[in-house]
Amino acid sequence: MKNIIENILKAERPRHKCLAFFLYALSLVYGILLFIRRAAYGKGVVKSKKLPCLVVSVGNLTAGGSGKTPMTMYLAGLLTNNAYRVSIISRGYKGGFEKNGGIVSDGQTIFASPSEAGDEPYMMAKKTGLPVICGRNRYASGLEAVKLGADIVIMDDGFQHLALERDINILLMDWEKPLGNGYVIPRGLMREGLSALSDADAVVMTRSLYPAIKNEKLKKELNGKPVFYSRHRQYVSFCSSEYEKIKNVFVVSGIADNSGFIRGIESAGLIVSGHLFFDDHHNYSVSDYENIVNGAVASGADTIVTTEKDHVKLAAFSEKIIESGKGWLVLGADHDFCRNRKEFESWIIGKVKNSLLEKGLNG
Repeated sequence: MKNIIENILKAERPRHKCLAFFLYALSLVYGILLFIRRAAYGKGVVKSKKLPCLVVSVGNLTAGGSGKTPMTMYLAGLLTNNAYRVSIISRGYKGGFEKNGGIVSDGQTIFASPSEAGDEPYMMAKKTGLPVICGRNRYASGLEAVKLGADIVIMDDGFQHLALERDINILLMDWEKPLGNGYVIPRGLMREGLSALSDADAVVMTRSLYPAIKNEKLKKELNGKPVFYSRHRQYVSFCSSEYEKIKNVFVVSGIADNSGFIRGIESAGLIVSGHLFFDDHHNYSVSDYENIVNGAVASGADTIVTTEKDHVKLAAFSEKIIESGKGWLVLGADHDFCRNRKEFESWIIGKVKNSLLEKGLNG
């Protein structure tokens, strides 16, 4: 059943037409409700809460991995390097802090474990060295960030979180399939209709092969908005042996786009002899670790490869994996804006300065 649903969510012409039509009917109702919700916030019928600092939102229009967390870290580093005091707020999906909130890091000390913070917030706290606060209530998290001295809060995965007023909305879209199959959940992967694009201040087309938009409908809706193009760049975060000697690998990942992770590995010239995929934000157990090692042995791979996000939860087994005789390679991902990096960075810094002035803050 899971494979059938996945086919319907991703395909324009799915095999199971009756179920697809039923889900399409549900998606129409859901899409209308989402449109009304965004309109209610936009017209002030429902009030968004305001923070006494600048709020930069990073989000997407479709469910799945478009690089929100790497973009959040990219912006955090850029703004910090420009002398702004930055904090990151996140829902902390599937973490212990998600329901009631909690401080993952104050910028000096990490107080939470990956299971408490969630994999992405923990990774962001560790990699950026900035304050990171988790919880469903992003307004409460933002207030904690202000107490810690933030004049800019970056909200990871915030495009649909209308309860908190955002000053700058950056929308990420996958270059290959920016609208998924063109349908709203549950018939497709779109979190809401294309009309929501009007609330974006800029769009970043991720995983782009060249600077152009293929979707004509999307071109029309963009209506002159700034559009930037980035590529996902994999880099070695940790390697237990010499990277140049690695040939055959066994891939382990629990992210939104497991297949994309494999494609990136293969494009680097490595041979994928086997893989073990898990759902996004999967919490690894001892039995998972055993299956990983057994899978790597059976495949004949000399190295086990995983993502940085998975590694924060697999780190407890890291030494055991190395002791098993297998190499251990952890790959991170970031955004490479190539030739339009200066253009993007100039835009965001200018937008931040103007927004701070509009709020009466020091820009």
